[in-house]
Amino acid sequence: MNKFLKDLEKELSKLKVNKKDIKEILDDHEEMIQAAKNEGLNEEEIEQKFGNPQTVAKDIYEDTLIPKQREEMRFDDVNSCVKEDTSDFSLAKTFPVISKQLSIEIGLVSDDLCFTEYEGESIQVYMKDIKNLEEYTISYENDVFELKKNKTKIVLFSFSRKSTDFLVLVPKNAVIKDFEYQTVSGDAFLNGIISENIKIKSTSGDLGFTNLESKEMKISTVSGDIEMTRFKASSFEISLVSGDLEAEKGVVAETMYFHSVSGDIDLLEVECSEAIFKTVSGDLEGKEFYPNEITLKSVSGDITIKNEDRSKEIIVIAKKSVSGDISIK
Repeated sequence: MNKFLKDLEKELSKLKVNKKDIKEILDDHEEMIQAAKNEGLNEEEIEQKFGNPQTVAKDIYEDTLIPKQREEMRFDDVNSCVKEDTSDFSLAKTFPVISKQLSIEIGLVSDDLCFTEYEGESIQVYMKDIKNLEEYTISYENDVFELKKNKTKIVLFSFSRKSTDFLVLVPKNAVIKDFEYQTVSGDAFLNGIISENIKIKSTSGDLGFTNLESKEMKISTVSGDIEMTRFKASSFEISLVSGDLEAEKGVVAETMYFHSVSGDIDLLEVECSEAIFKTVSGDLEGKEFYPNEITLKSVSGDITIKNEDRSKEIIVIAKKSVSGDISIK
């Protein structure tokens, strides 16, 4: 099978896969080929098992490497946001924060947003790929900060236009009464928001959250995916249509309410007083997920909860499923 490995290396090189990834892929396939030989498969059977090197390379590239590259890019963007890296941005507006309490209202369409706390004393708004600043309302009046895309006429058959990226820095000591963010298709990363009320709504944009804290937290999305870590709330409500949710390291004092049509939900190290989960075909997988009480309703989605700490008993108020499996261990 040396020919297979050489051909696979050649096909991966054509796809411009870096040498480190190629070596890892070849090492893995060499181990798998040796394991197949140890199982007694002959050369012809091994060739049938592994398939055409060109197809194998294409599948690896599309199913593994592209998502990996996107994740690395997204991780770099998040790091730039948290580190308040403004090197690629232009300062659009700055507002001194004098009031003890303010509200945040952000409404965008396809623009990407990074919102984070920082050690400064003013609200700073940075933009990248500015087309026309007049297309946006950026203001701070009567203790309300606004960043909104102005309503414009829809232009049909317009060619692709790169959306603007926003980086918003808010003083760490600012007290945010209400935080509201809406987007259609823009992606967003939000860090360090402490507010009495947090409302977030997306149609297809992907969302990432860290260090969110609120009395009442409401999040909804149609097809965008959500990743959140380190969050606290008194009450938590999330609604998904086909988007997925990954949440970890969360504490909710009262009720966590999950409603999903086909989106999957993964929970890791999350605690709450009560959990209510309703789904049509979306799955729920909880690891170290500790609600005191839980209500589960599913049509065809599977529900699995696996916890290590047996001393934390989960009281099942109700569970109902048409064809999905429900397992709590």
